[in-house]
Amino acid sequence: PVNLKIEFGPQLGMNIGSSMKTHGDTLQTVLSTKQSDIGIAFGSGLGFTLNTERTIRLDIGYRGVYGNKIKTNSAYFGLALLF
Repeated sequence: PVNLKIEFGPQLGMNIGSSMKTHGDTLQTVLSTKQSDIGIAFGSGLGFTLNTERTIRLDIGYRGVYGNKIKTNSAYFGLALLF
């Protein structure tokens, strides 16, 4: 069997950064949150069941995000083994 998958919904992205500085024997680590982004996530794909027990699946598809500061497109390929 083949399953059609469709995704659509909100996307919230947070840019988290860090830095480390050393002064002799002292290590200073700073974790900071930068501007966030709000957008829309979308995608589609196909899921294939590879055996009659439905314990091996193959997923392929496309995902994208469109927001104020970011636009990404990607393909995905996945193999799932259920036991």
